[in-house]
Amino acid sequence: MWILFIAKDIVNLFVRTIFGRHNIIEENKKLINLTIIILSVILVAYGAINAKRPRIVEYSIDINKKVENIDQMKVVLISDLHIGQIVGNRFLRNIVNIVNSLEPDLILIPGDIIDDNLHENIQVKIGDILKDLNSTYGVYASLGNHEFIGGQADEIEEYLNSVNINVLRDEALKVADSFYIIGREDKASERFTNIHRRELSDIMLEIDRLNPIFMLDHQPIDIVMARDEGVDLQVSGHTHRGQILPGRFFTKRIFDVDWGLYKESSYHLIVTSGAGTWGPPIRIGTNSEVVLININFN
Repeated sequence: MWILFIAKDIVNLFVRTIFGRHNIIEENKKLINLTIIILSVILVAYGAINAKRPRIVEYSIDINKKVENIDQMKVVLISDLHIGQIVGNRFLRNIVNIVNSLEPDLILIPGDIIDDNLHENIQVKIGDILKDLNSTYGVYASLGNHEFIGGQADEIEEYLNSVNINVLRDEALKVADSFYIIGREDKASERFTNIHRRELSDIMLEIDRLNPIFMLDHQPIDIVMARDEGVDLQVSGHTHRGQILPGRFFTKRIFDVDWGLYKESSYHLIVTSGAGTWGPPIRIGTNSEVVLININFN
């Protein structure tokens, strides 16, 4: 609504400049204000409906590494679920059903999974829903800034592990003796814990770089470092692609890549706008999404 009122003021200033005292806006002030209120209600209603209808966004990438017995892989990426009082069980069940319908080989969740009090979410049995996520090689997650905001990061890690979501915190794991998954601690964790996250170069010392390397990092940052260290695919979220116009004007200036697929040499970065919402449960000018990544190994 405030955007529409600002637009009205800009037009008002323009009319004053052109026509002097003859102010068309002021003469029709009540009608214009009523129109703005009606348009605002329509926009909010649209945004609320749009936010609850996640779209499937699909990418195909080539990784120039051979993997024994695996020529192709379907990876499903979901991020920024923000499970809590607003984003509840019904929406979460829908996301899980969409993910499973894609028959993924691997599921990656780079952070901001739980937005409100963990114990309240346990009581409404979100774990019973999350347990239904199904893929050939499992479900892997990193933590986002919201897991640290509530001071429950360790408890959330333990809980997610208990519902078959493998949380990786500045560590690497070799899966099926075929590929590696790195989960980075979110950069924002440093503000809450006063502990710097590990250098990626240190984590990479544990890895055979002849194998494909997937990395989860909640925020799409340190892109050059990831590229130079030999990460094949980084998945991130956090930006929500601005969520509500004109939000993307800011996210595009804060992050080098705030949404979509970025490729440089053998490095790929995919940033999702997120499956859920933060703050007002609406999306205007953006979409909630579940991302399908088709990987070809050569």
